[in-house]
Amino acid sequence: MALGRYSPRGPWSRALAVLAVASLLTPARAEDPEADPDAIAWREDYAAALEEARAGGRPLWIQFTGPWCSNCLRMERDSFTAPAVRERARRGLVPLKLRSDVNEDLALSLGLSGLPASVILDPSRRVLAARQGYLGPEELTGFLDEAVAAQAAERTADQSTDDVRPVKPPKPMDESVVVALSGYCPVSLVLENRMAMGRDDLSFEYESYVYKCVDQAALDAFRRDPERFLPANDGACPVRRLDQGEMIAGAPRWGVLYQERLYLCASEAEQLQFIEDPGRYAAVDVEDAGYCPHCIAQSGALVPGDPRWVLNRDGRRYWFPDPDHRRAFLEASSTLPLRR
Repeated sequence: MALGRYSPRGPWSRALAVLAVASLLTPARAEDPEADPDAIAWREDYAAALEEARAGGRPLWIQFTGPWCSNCLRMERDSFTAPAVRERARRGLVPLKLRSDVNEDLALSLGLSGLPASVILDPSRRVLAARQGYLGPEELTGFLDEAVAAQAAERTADQSTDDVRPVKPPKPMDESVVVALSGYCPVSLVLENRMAMGRDDLSFEYESYVYKCVDQAALDAFRRDPERFLPANDGACPVRRLDQGEMIAGAPRWGVLYQERLYLCASEAEQLQFIEDPGRYAAVDVEDAGYCPHCIAQSGALVPGDPRWVLNRDGRRYWFPDPDHRRAFLEASSTLPLRR
């Protein structure tokens, strides 16, 4: 299944970049080894780094980054300066830092769709481990250690065939079940800004749809608060609904994250329209155009609601500026029907 493009030139990442705050435009600067002799000695040429990994029998650590990526900046500041990370890079890895837009074909070939992305390859270019999203110092250290350990274990396994067992295939899902989001994990889309295919054995049925998650943590998060991760407008394109009055299904590859909410557009053209004027489309499926219904009822004031404080009742969605307004609305409307 086709994914959105990886760099800001492509739809998914471009949507995230355009809606980001201005601070994301600050370029992420690599550490200067002369200024800091203990800094990670990042290679910059993929072919040369791969050859070095082959010659030394060490895994290749590729860190994909971009000057528009705020979490890349965080990793530069927080994770790549950690002594344990630097020691692991010096002892057991060949570290390579690449810009995703310059090396887009390589990123796509590795199945990547978000930044930052950390990938470990063995000398034969097989992926040992890959993670997308911010990794703090401890998380990154553990990720690197596990990848190095995995290569060592595979070397040992290659020397013996006494314990070779076939991998059990996953149990197929009932074909009659309607799978939402084309099978992509809703939690990864919202929390990590990436398209990751969910697993059949980590699925959860909610409101007549099945959502598939990438791991147990994502499944637990979805179960705790599914409304947080469901796409707005029941997955229909908000632009087509407002501008043309049509309920056309959107697609994850044309997704936009705005105010921590996922919107699925029907095409690149609609996605660009959303990005140009997100305020117009964000409250497409919210009553009172997204203004607080409690404030309207009490004083007629148009106070913008916040999608984090949402209430769904009788198939209608309401936004509130804070939990206190939401609570007051619930108390006032507990014995009254909602406005039609």
